[in-house]
Amino acid sequence: MPSPTAPPLRVLCLHGYMQNAKVFRQRTGALRKGLRKQLELVYVTAPHTAADFGTMPAAGTLATQQAQLQGVAAGDEDPHRAAWWNHTADTMADDVVASARFLRDVVREQGPFEGVLGFSQGATMAAIMLALIRNRGSPKLQRDRPELAAIAEDLAAATAATPLRLGIFAGGFCPTLPLVDSLVVLGAPIAVPSLHLLGRKDAVVPMYRSRQLATTYFAKPDIEMHEGGHVFPWAASMTSLYTEFIRRAMACTSSLGRRSMPGDPVDAAAPANGDAPAEAMP
Repeated sequence: MPSPTAPPLRVLCLHGYMQNAKVFRQRTGALRKGLRKQLELVYVTAPHTAADFGTMPAAGTLATQQAQLQGVAAGDEDPHRAAWWNHTADTMADDVVASARFLRDVVREQGPFEGVLGFSQGATMAAIMLALIRNRGSPKLQRDRPELAAIAEDLAAATAATPLRLGIFAGGFCPTLPLVDSLVVLGAPIAVPSLHLLGRKDAVVPMYRSRQLATTYFAKPDIEMHEGGHVFPWAASMTSLYTEFIRRAMACTSSLGRRSMPGDPVDAAAPANGDAPAEAMP
């Protein structure tokens, strides 16, 4: 009888602007199949309806940007276009708070998760979520952003037994919003192992903005470039890149409780997950 193997890591997946869970699942079909032994990808749709393309901030040449944005939204079966926030000064901060609250409820109701994966705006929202957990209990956050402080405490409690062990980000960026910027300066960078994928031909989010997210938010980001545009990259040749990152991330977070590498034989004497010491929490 074959030995039991460790189950894949459950990873929460956050789509990009003007996408939704169904569309992002379709767009990452090859990635999902290629890493099915390592990751179980769980997709959710953002709580806001996306505004028109005209509200998006300019980046790169306008013609190329519009073409890539149209590529993000066009040709999908589900017409619903969702957003983690819209780029309007009067609602952006409220949208981010509502999305953070939504993700708290997702973790509570659909968790546990052991990682997050995000594309474009979803990559940024995933980083915000990790920053909230990292800065839980901060007196400054409680004083200046009490609505986010409460969500941070709830997220930390919801991920205490099964901590988030890795993050994978494609086409992310640092948001230009004081509400979010304050999270970065509150404490140490996020210690969760992170893989950041930058497209050399990305005209929507230039590589320097994705690199800025990686180096500003994360302690030791793994930054890799690909030859595509504003996409979540996948090719058979990238299998080893993803697999090795997952293996390294699991090794780095071993103090969070013993967890075999997905697909490896399970040690019957070892629990699948252990309680995380407070100092090891992301």
